[in-house]
Amino acid sequence: RVRRVSGEFADGVLLGTDFSYNDFKQLQSAFGGFSAAQLDPETVAQRPAWVLSFKPVPDVKSAYTEVRTWVDQKTCVPLKTDFYEAGKLRKQLSVSVEAIKRVDNYWYPAIIEMRDLASGSQSTLRVLGLLPDDKLASRHFNPKLFYMPG
Repeated sequence: RVRRVSGEFADGVLLGTDFSYNDFKQLQSAFGGFSAAQLDPETVAQRPAWVLSFKPVPDVKSAYTEVRTWVDQKTCVPLKTDFYEAGKLRKQLSVSVEAIKRVDNYWYPAIIEMRDLASGSQSTLRVLGLLPDDKLASRHFNPKLFYMPG
């Protein structure tokens, strides 16, 4: 059965995990409704990473005042994401370098961990496999449209 997820329910737990519906929505839609800024690169797990900061635009309601993510420069997989509520770190998502897998030309995190710092709990998401679709429409993913700093 299909249900619309909105309001406070969207900020609630997803199937008893530390992920919320909004966490998945923001990760899936690349933080739509947020303004993005690229910060200075850093190193995470001995890997160079781009650092991106996402903050909600004025008309968008969000449980998070900022989402900051560290993206591996080699694979473009997020290694770490911090979720801030009212300026305070609330949740941390992490992917170990060993959990990054490759299928054909696609890199993906096979194990994703989310820690809820307020409750002290942790959830693990395991991706058991990936079937890449070579027919991915360019309107969904087109590297030529990426911003490349000069």
